[in-house]
Amino acid sequence: MKSNLLLVILFFSMVCTFGQISFEKAYFIDNDNRKTECLIKNEDWKNNPTEFIYKPEGTDLSVKATIASIKEFGIYKFPKKGQS
Repeated sequence: MKSNLLLVILFFSMVCTFGQISFEKAYFIDNDNRKTECLIKNEDWKNNPTEFIYKPEGTDLSVKATIASIKEFGIYKFPKKGQS
C-alpha cells in the first residue's frame, strides 16, 4: 500500500515539474528590423539560446527561430540586462 502511495505522489510531482515551461508575451526583431509581437516559449535559459520557439499572435502554430535570423528577442515581463 505504501509503494502505491509513493508512486502516486511521484507521478503528480513529475506532472507539476513538466508544467513549468510556458509561452509568454514577447517580441523579436528580425534581420530586416521588423518587430514581431508573439508568444515565446520561456525555457528559463541559463545561457543565450541558439534557437527559440514562438507562436505568432492569434495562432496556435509553433514556429522555431534561430539567432542567425534575428537581431533581438525579449519577453516583456523580464527586463533586459542592465535595465530595471
